[in-house]
Amino acid sequence: MAMSLELRAKGRNGAKGRRNTMRTSSLSGPQPSALSPQRGFTLVEMLVSVALVLLMMTLFAQVFQIAGGSISTQRGIMENDQRARTAQILIAGDLNKRTFRRVIPFAFNEDPGAPEADLGRRQGYVYISENVGANDGDDVLALTVDARITTDSPDVLPFYGRAQALWPVSPPATGLGTLPLTSDDPAPPGRVPSSGLPVQYRDDYHFRTNPNQPETDDSRLDYNLSASSPAAEVVYFLRNGNLYRRVLLMRQPVSGDTTQEQPTDAADTPFFTRAYVPPVTSDDTNPAPRQYPNGFATAFNSNSEAIAWPANFWRHFDYSAHPGDVVLVPGSPPEYYYNGLVFNGTSSLLMAYSVPMFPYTGTAPTSFQAPPEIAYPPNRFGFNTINARPLLTGPTPPQGGLPREYGNTGWWVGRPTMEETSHANFDYPMLTHVAPSVPADANNEMNTASTWNDTAGGAADAVMDAYIGGSWRGEELLLTNVHAFDVKVWDETTNRFVNIGDVGEDTDGDLVLDTMPVNEDTNGNGRLDYPDFHPLLRRNTVYGPNGFNSRVFDTWYPFRTEDINGVNGLDVAEDTNGNGIIDGSETDDDGDGIADGAEDGNASTQIEGQLLDFNADGTVTLSDSNGDGLVDFGENMPPYRPVTARSVPGADGSYTAQSNPTRYPRWYPNSSATAATWYEVGDRIFPSIDTGGQAVAGDPFYYICVGIQDPDGFGDPMTSNHDVREPTWQRTAGLKTYDGDLIWQAVDNRKPLRAIQITLRFLDPTTSQMRTLTLQHSLVD
Repeated sequence: MAMSLELRAKGRNGAKGRRNTMRTSSLSGPQPSALSPQRGFTLVEMLVSVALVLLMMTLFAQVFQIAGGSISTQRGIMENDQRARTAQILIAGDLNKRTFRRVIPFAFNEDPGAPEADLGRRQGYVYISENVGANDGDDVLALTVDARITTDSPDVLPFYGRAQALWPVSPPATGLGTLPLTSDDPAPPGRVPSSGLPVQYRDDYHFRTNPNQPETDDSRLDYNLSASSPAAEVVYFLRNGNLYRRVLLMRQPVSGDTTQEQPTDAADTPFFTRAYVPPVTSDDTNPAPRQYPNGFATAFNSNSEAIAWPANFWRHFDYSAHPGDVVLVPGSPPEYYYNGLVFNGTSSLLMAYSVPMFPYTGTAPTSFQAPPEIAYPPNRFGFNTINARPLLTGPTPPQGGLPREYGNTGWWVGRPTMEETSHANFDYPMLTHVAPSVPADANNEMNTASTWNDTAGGAADAVMDAYIGGSWRGEELLLTNVHAFDVKVWDETTNRFVNIGDVGEDTDGDLVLDTMPVNEDTNGNGRLDYPDFHPLLRRNTVYGPNGFNSRVFDTWYPFRTEDINGVNGLDVAEDTNGNGIIDGSETDDDGDGIADGAEDGNASTQIEGQLLDFNADGTVTLSDSNGDGLVDFGENMPPYRPVTARSVPGADGSYTAQSNPTRYPRWYPNSSATAATWYEVGDRIFPSIDTGGQAVAGDPFYYICVGIQDPDGFGDPMTSNHDVREPTWQRTAGLKTYDGDLIWQAVDNRKPLRAIQITLRFLDPTTSQMRTLTLQHSLVD
């Protein structure tokens, strides 16, 4: 800067008239001109930059889309996992708490008092319905559970459900006066709100003066419209993509007294029966006073006799119940009526050690007494009650008792939903109408004569037209968008899980699926060649929701009859004490093990006892018509009761085990014994049906010869020195029966159901994620 000033000074002091043309300069360098042009982007550069920006934004969008899709997928997987976990916990919990621990179905004429009965581990029931094997949406699993069973789970929390307080009760004696009407207490008939509400009509008064009612079963003294019980009847079924878990409490009063399982009023008069007529007090100006709150009413029969009944029981009570016995109501003419309903209490889980015969002849007003146990099929949820009206023609068994799982047009129902059972038109199980003389009862919702159609809402509605819009719905819903609910059982013969009624596989290696049973172990694998649950091994061809095509497993009930083999009389002839039953101390006539004639006065009655005509064809066939040692088409036999070895009849009337083809004769007198008839160690024998007290030879035991002794001391143990009659067989597996020179060991021939497999397949609709849950659960403690 100093140099620049100095140059300017010299220019001004130079020669006169001479212009100094010397330019100034700066050491800071040349400066650009203010008018020089600005350089911008070219079109090509702009296009390239835009393309790059778009590419980068596309990449970012794809990254975010992938990340969002991954998060959505993970959310769907987590939601499915949560739903699967919930379903698994509930299903496994119910199976762990099942009351039927040793899953061997009761046999026809099984003696509950026998050692092998093991009643402590055979309570309640287990029922599995396969229906169409190729359809994974029509299976049903039903069972009874008890929270107090801690074998597989320490959880003892009870089951909870709805319960309405029961009215009425006799008015207070004196001194309680009246209380003003409240918004929650509508006026009784004959009164207006301004007149006040008598105390006997208040909810709290009725609640406290009628302690034996379901609403008090939760041990709470407040009016909470709920109840609890340690035991319940649980049913799983799938309909229209919804998996339902219906829970019905089995009543256990707070007192623990099993005689209190039927609710009673203050005078110990049972509610829900025709015998109960609500009391009329001096305060009632109406001959039909307010009897029940919230939908309960009073009905009358054609003779103007009062019938107290709750309109729509399952709208107010989440309890297991069945229609009551049929009673004769006097009148002109007298009529038979269903007697209201009976609660299934916890006492109904346990089978009686001595099941009575309940003989019926058609002459007494209550000639047939229905068993109280819930194992008895008509007493269960989803099963039709029996038509128990006594028939004047004699010993024809009552009709009914089948499960109903299909509508009238063949559409799948499974079980009535809570929406349907809470509808005002659904009266079952509180039947109070005339019991018809034919099994077709259109007033009984569980009878096939009543209409179960789905036409009003179309196929997607899947609700019975007559019961659309019930007050309760969805409470029993376990899973939605379910595509499959498949229940399989473990088959010990094939060592795999199978559908009930599967035809099996090519077990004998002839490249053809097995379609007929064989009499021995043809392929040498040491087991029966026929699957345990093959349809041709089904013992009951009429029981189930699908007629002859039914494929069900049921733990059953020990139906009893005097005539085991269907020969028109008692199987062992001398009823010495005249009780109509051959007792254990009463023997046969001539020692041949075959009854020669019935001597109890009922010889003309072929079938007499606890039987049901399930398919209502008028007959119950219990005879062995083809001589195979099995009761043919026995309606009162369990559908399946697998055994280790089946009996095969010989030409001489003997029986042999399938796994041992040698035939063995029955017991003969010593004089007719030959070397060909001697028994040897390792021989297997089935006792005859008559002496064993069973309906099928070899069920529940067969006996293997484990030793031969010399009882006469002659050193000749190979001669047949056993008695001419079959011995009294031991009824405990492993114990020995000594029969002269023979020693037999009892072998339990029954196969318990050891495991089941439940497969659930369901969809998360938001993410379209399908999840398959397979639960394999052991049924062996």
